[in-house]
Amino acid sequence: MAHFFEKYGVRRSARVTESATLERTLVRLRDGELKMTIILTPEVERLVRERVQRGEYDSADALVGEAVRRLIEEEKEEDSHRDETRVRVEAAETEIDRGEYVEYDADTVHELAKDVHERGLKKLAAEREKTGTRG
Repeated sequence: MAHFFEKYGVRRSARVTESATLERTLVRLRDGELKMTIILTPEVERLVRERVQRGEYDSADALVGEAVRRLIEEEKEEDSHRDETRVRVEAAETEIDRGEYVEYDADTVHELAKDVHERGLKKLAAEREKTGTRG
């Protein structure tokens, strides 16, 4: 195994951290470029190994790469959603500042609930009619 590492310019190390967990690192040098070292907990390493062995991914690199891409995409979607929410809140605050709002009290809130319920029923009926389903 040592011959493999030397042949491909790979340095492998293992160390015990203060919390006494074993961390394995694999640093690869290719064309003078240092590749990233990722330290996985034994549990995550086991999960990665299992998924690769089941054939879900060609390699641990492929799985980790896909996971990182998904995480980045998810964060972009969250950022976009947060930005949309911020815009809607700012628009609502502007409407409130212009006096474009309705105040509700204990009596009128029931009217609001009734109105929302009726609009929901109409929307549901329209959807059912469009899809041809029955309630």
